[in-house]
Amino acid sequence: MTRTHRLAAIAVALSGILATSACGGSSTTGDKDTIKLMVTGPLDSATVSLPSIEVGGRAAVNEINAKGGVNGHKLELVVCNDKNDPNAAVACVRQAIKEDVAAVVGGFSSFEPQIVPLLERAGIPWVGNTAVQNSTSKSYFMLGGEGAALAFAMAAYLSDPAQECRKISAVAENAPSSQAAVQLFQTGVATAGGNNGKPAYGAETTADWGPVVAGAIDDGSNCLAVLGSPQNTPKIITAINQTGQDVKTAVPQSLFPDQAVAAMGKTADGVILTSGYLPFTSEAPAVQNLVKEAKALKSDVPLDGVLVSTYASVRVVAEAAMGLKDVTPKTLTSALSELKGFDTGLGPVVDFTSTNPTKLFSRILNTKVYLLKAENGKTVLAQPEPLDTKTAFAALAAAGQ
Repeated sequence: MTRTHRLAAIAVALSGILATSACGGSSTTGDKDTIKLMVTGPLDSATVSLPSIEVGGRAAVNEINAKGGVNGHKLELVVCNDKNDPNAAVACVRQAIKEDVAAVVGGFSSFEPQIVPLLERAGIPWVGNTAVQNSTSKSYFMLGGEGAALAFAMAAYLSDPAQECRKISAVAENAPSSQAAVQLFQTGVATAGGNNGKPAYGAETTADWGPVVAGAIDDGSNCLAVLGSPQNTPKIITAINQTGQDVKTAVPQSLFPDQAVAAMGKTADGVILTSGYLPFTSEAPAVQNLVKEAKALKSDVPLDGVLVSTYASVRVVAEAAMGLKDVTPKTLTSALSELKGFDTGLGPVVDFTSTNPTKLFSRILNTKVYLLKAENGKTVLAQPEPLDTKTAFAALAAAGQ
């Protein structure tokens, strides 16, 4: 496998950068006076369940419709549970095409190779999705917080001389997706001028991560990135704490969501998390409004990345559609391509006119990532302004990646 192909494999690794929970979904029908949007993903399945996909979409649709909709047209949410099954995922896209949806919003799918060509042929844009295996499709309008940017942000933070990292290693699951994530993280460390240590891997079923963590520290690493799955992240952080050593730790927030941080309490203090959005503890009006609206729909909704990204995606689509006489996939795609300077209040300002110079991640248009930290069982901002990872992407582009 070439270096380019190894880095491309990071797309698969993003499936390990997704938090899990449980719920289901339903669909609705409308008329010619409505603008249909679809949310799809594993809302309820035996393996991965993300009910917050639907909740985020409904919260935004209800909010916009209460204000008169888009140019007098109501938004309608079509919800399709792909059950984390490739056949169901294809069926969802075919339903989107049949029902003339203007866009797919938020969510994610593990089966992009099967469904993205269908969306591309139909010309249907997918706004704000959490890309798993593709960061190049022109159907994609990503809002931020994609896996490559999160990995580069962790690498940049730990490589900063102020962190005094002698060596920087990754602790991850011994699975192809995690290995790909580690390779990209190491690329980020090298680009940022850090010193890569030897990665330490454990099985996905590992109960005691102590020996794995010890292996990384014994190699001389005093700074660690955690890459694997939400299920193992708390175990790894616990193992790091049990060493009794001063080890700086970074992890994508989607691997360590608010519920997990709360469960660990003060034992997680100091862990740095990377995210494309402001934390749910932020006093920003848009964030607090989202929490209020989401909990009104489902009191126990998980506060996670797909909740905020799906909510933000609907708002972005509504903004782009405001100037359109007829909202179709074609006209909406054109309007989205020209959207610049729209502030959702949830993260960096949206600018779809920007570019990413890489071949592998050309549709990651927002390279800014927030640094958060765990503090007293909550996730809070570590610094007010997001970190821009564009230098790492530029380095990849210069290397022909």
